[in-house]
Amino acid sequence: MNRAALFKLTLIWACAAVLWDFIGNPALAVAILGTLWYRREATALFVNGLEHDSGAGGACLALVLFIGYALISPPGAADDLLRDIASGAYGFDYRKMYPGTTLPNYDMYLGFDYALSALNSYIGPRATLHAVQAIAVASFLSLFVFLCRQSSVKLRAEHYALLAVAFATPLSGRLFLGRPEIFLTAWGLAAALATTPRRIALWVAGGLLCSTGYWLAALYFPFALLLRAGWKQKGAVLVLLFGFHLGYWHLISNGDYLSSLRLLSVWTANRLTTIQETQSFLQLLLNPYFAALSLLAAVSCAARKLTGRDYAVFALIAFFALSGMVRYVAVWVGLLLMLILPWLANQSVRPLALRAGLLVTPLFCAATAFSQAASYGSLPAFQLPAGAYVLTSMDTATFAVPYFNAGRVQVAPSMELGANTHEVQALAAQLTHGKLSCDQLRAQGFTHVVENHLTQIPACLRLIAIRRGWRAWQVVQ
Repeated sequence: MNRAALFKLTLIWACAAVLWDFIGNPALAVAILGTLWYRREATALFVNGLEHDSGAGGACLALVLFIGYALISPPGAADDLLRDIASGAYGFDYRKMYPGTTLPNYDMYLGFDYALSALNSYIGPRATLHAVQAIAVASFLSLFVFLCRQSSVKLRAEHYALLAVAFATPLSGRLFLGRPEIFLTAWGLAAALATTPRRIALWVAGGLLCSTGYWLAALYFPFALLLRAGWKQKGAVLVLLFGFHLGYWHLISNGDYLSSLRLLSVWTANRLTTIQETQSFLQLLLNPYFAALSLLAAVSCAARKLTGRDYAVFALIAFFALSGMVRYVAVWVGLLLMLILPWLANQSVRPLALRAGLLVTPLFCAATAFSQAASYGSLPAFQLPAGAYVLTSMDTATFAVPYFNAGRVQVAPSMELGANTHEVQALAAQLTHGKLSCDQLRAQGFTHVVENHLTQIPACLRLIAIRRGWRAWQVVQ
């Protein structure tokens, strides 16, 4: 036995002793020692595995991780979904939930609110909230998988990594909010899958149903451009959708629908401060995942011959960009995927280091996606006395207070900041900046305050409860 072989045996026995001492697992020790001894064969096996791994295992593991996160720390919703679930307790009249506002005299989310109210009566508010979130996530996951299958017979590691990146964008945050707009977006993007007359008919039926749940559903009807049909058929579909939408909301609003649309500009002009929803969509480019999708879409368009559907996608991107609002991130993520997938079908990542990163991407993205959800346990779950009129600072409490006190309390400001008086908006702004005026608080008739901002405690407030950084106060008259 030569010196090199003796040194190898000594090293192996030393490793075995360390493993046995610290791990105490003979099977693991044998596995590691075997890998060291047959390092060439092990390396070849590892390289072969990387080259031929479809990525399905990693994607399934990422999905299990995502579900595990949800079970350990159930996600909550930070805004509208909480209000929608509680709307039935107020007779589907948001003016009763948020008094003293210029909200319309009809429920602007009637079909959606009715569906949630019915579900709430069977399984309760919390289960309803999680069910809506699960349906939203499942809808987009299924939609994206079908879009991938449309351009590739078999999904590969590249597809799974792309889908993981898509969910790591701010899209996931929108899914957890569970608004009716997210379901309209999923329905709209599904137009790309409507490739037969029967599928087109099903898509139109889905649109008619979805339009009953949101008063501005017509904004999503241009997705008909993605249908695989002639221009006459697309025009007929648009006429049917718009006609039904206008007729339905005209009846629901007792003829006030078209005039109530003017409130959109009135509310915008009446806001004393800006809200996050209306911020520029250009800030999305600061998100590395969204920026990566945008870059891949640009490369795809430059590297292949564009088709009619590509031009339809461009038109839709331009249409939703006209709003200039970040709130349509789900639309843009779906449209960017449509631009990337035809090019990705013929691409394959070969370098082993890059391919290894590709295979673990879904795991990292699953954690990133879930981090966008607010924990259900972090919501201000205060039980307030019946008849309370509660001031919040235009944040989660604006929606959580009526959710946890459905039908028993009233809240200000309302979900639309511009629908409130300047006096109420000024109080909410004061609260956001950590202070309040007792005189103004009493003048507006508030009996309670729920907040997590106050740094200067007014003399007229008496603390009644604390929960996860939130505080509930009673206004002393």
